[in-house]
Amino acid sequence: MRIELALPLDPHAAEALRLEILRLAREHGVDLVSVEARRADARSA
Repeated sequence: MRIELALPLDPHAAEALRLEILRLAREHGVDLVSVEARRADARSA
């Protein structure tokens, strides 16, 4: 899943949102780094 926001967030709000997304991902057992790495591998294949 990819989430894109078109909101004019200030840097502090953007960082708070990023941390919240990471927290929720961890809570639900999603490793966002591994997901992104698999996508990069698939694109380069």
